Amino acid sequence: MQTDQLCAYCQSYPRDKLPHCSDPPAVDPRTAQIVEHLGNLAWGLFFMSESDYPLVTISWPDEKGRLFPDSILRLTGHPPETPIEETTLDTFFRPAVSERDGQTDEERASAARLRALVQGIEGDLSDVHVYRVGTITIDVYIVGRAPDDTLVGLATRVIET
Repeated sequence: MQTDQLCAYCQSYPRDKLPHCSDPPAVDPRTAQIVEHLGNLAWGLFFMSESDYPLVTISWPDEKGRLFPDSILRLTGHPPETPIEETTLDTFFRPAVSERDGQTDEERASAARLRALVQGIEGDLSDVHVYRVGTITIDVYIVGRAPDDTLVGLATRVIET
């Protein structure tokens, strides 16, 4: 993927630390507001796994209708044979938003921000799906529908060895 196809947020990170991203201008003003809202909620947040990666906004206004795993692979530039798993928003975020004994103040603050992000996703988008693409280095796409049917969401990467 060429650098000019990345959103400004993604361009500030090293290429080897990013999921595929596209952030074309939204046509419908409500969708533009949703993209901005999710971007603001995600700004500076990292999803922690064996490595930490940012959460970045994605938008695919030309993709209409039901979203299938092969569509995600095509939209994100992954080969058709790449393993893909679908999960729920709750299942994906549950470990990251839970408060546990022994957490630092910073970890509790991050969990609270991630809970606010999940609420934003649930409030802004319908028909939300989470796709985990690949093995070990897994690109994650959290995608739902804006009111104008545009696919909008967030992308990140997790490492699971």
